Amino acid sequence: MMDDPVPAINMFLKYTLWSVPLSALYILVLLPDVQYFGMIVLVCAPLFIILGCYSARPALLMVALPLLFGVAGPLSLHDSARADVTSFINTTTAQVLGTFIAARVTRLIRSVGADWSARRIRRAIRREMVMIASSSRAYQLQVFAVRMLDRIGLLVARVAQGEVTRHNTVARESLRDLRLGANIIALQQVKKHFPSLPLPGLLRQLAVLFNRAENQPPAPLLLTVDQSITAILSLPETTHHRRTLITALVGLRHNLFPHAPHYLTAGETP
Repeated sequence: MMDDPVPAINMFLKYTLWSVPLSALYILVLLPDVQYFGMIVLVCAPLFIILGCYSARPALLMVALPLLFGVAGPLSLHDSARADVTSFINTTTAQVLGTFIAARVTRLIRSVGADWSARRIRRAIRREMVMIASSSRAYQLQVFAVRMLDRIGLLVARVAQGEVTRHNTVARESLRDLRLGANIIALQQVKKHFPSLPLPGLLRQLAVLFNRAENQPPAPLLLTVDQSITAILSLPETTHHRRTLITALVGLRHNLFPHAPHYLTAGETP
């Protein structure tokens, strides 16, 4: 289910190799002296209880699980088990070699990484952003609002991966686009209450922005946002729709132009 499972497989292989001395201790040293079931429990309990406790913690799962399998596999606690050097080498070699081949075949076939998946999600986001900025049909706005939750979950996992954060900022920009989508939805929902404001022109500029490949917003868009903020602040009435519109415009300005000068400083009035 991972974008690139090879690092996880390599980690599994690493700790499988670490399990070889432990399994050798059990198969070649401890088990030959075990004569009844109670002794098997006493011999196996310390290692398996500790590894079982660590396996229940997600942060240590990929460490404890290969150690657990690496010991339990060669142990073969059934009536056909053979506790000798030959069977131990055979079983251990099969485990290590099988994991190694799995990593190499996966690397050969799976060429999709976390950055590619983040770019694909972002293209879908931007296509839908053009749709909601161009049309105020209710079903489009509601569909985007529902999909945002799923896409945020998909992107957060990819932002956390080092490959994405080192080589590009696609995932972070996608999260920004999702925030912008929420602001555009708010604009579409309240624009009918403010027919005198230049909101249709602002939405058209946003649709043009998200329809382009480059991600740098133009300077005229900042001017339009500031003009809209000036116009809404000049209105005397205080309503729920007014507060929603101010929040959406400020969100657009902050996300599109994070380094722009502050619109109002302390003590100023619009």
